[in-house]
Amino acid sequence: MDNLTKFCNAINYPDPRTTNFEEIQLDEQIKEFVINVNKSNWIFTLFSCQGHNEENNSQTLPYFVFIVENNRIQEFLKHIYNTVPTYNKQHINLPGIANNSIMLTDTPTKFPLAGGHEFKINPTYSDENYTIISVYWDTKCIDNKEFYDKLKQTAEEINLPKKYLLPPT
Repeated sequence: MDNLTKFCNAINYPDPRTTNFEEIQLDEQIKEFVINVNKSNWIFTLFSCQGHNEENNSQTLPYFVFIVENNRIQEFLKHIYNTVPTYNKQHINLPGIANNSIMLTDTPTKFPLAGGHEFKINPTYSDENYTIISVYWDTKCIDNKEFYDKLKQTAEEINLPKKYLLPPT
């Protein structure tokens, strides 16, 4: 019995390698990401949701619950960080200014800032080989094409051989 099978037995969950992700019902915007990440042999998904705006004006957050190989958690976190959409500052009327003509810039910023996008990463159960990590993105990622495109790109990068990810020497 290999380490992932032992881990899955310990959490009482079926080994994700035995799931045909192409045949199960997945949210359309994240389906390609889930299928491709599970081909990596070091990251596996247990649960996921693309995020939804509900009819009663509530929202469900985009999230994934992953099993990650312990010796690659740092690499995993770099990939997850790269899924955050670009934060673009917007014109904002500053309250309390008499002439209300002071505006913040609308120049796009190429990295997320506080108040831009947020996500939470929660490690839960682990053993000597694997850790369960839950990742939740904010509501601004719901129906955000850039977010879903970045997920797809991230899954492709995760599956590239490491030699293609290293900078040229």
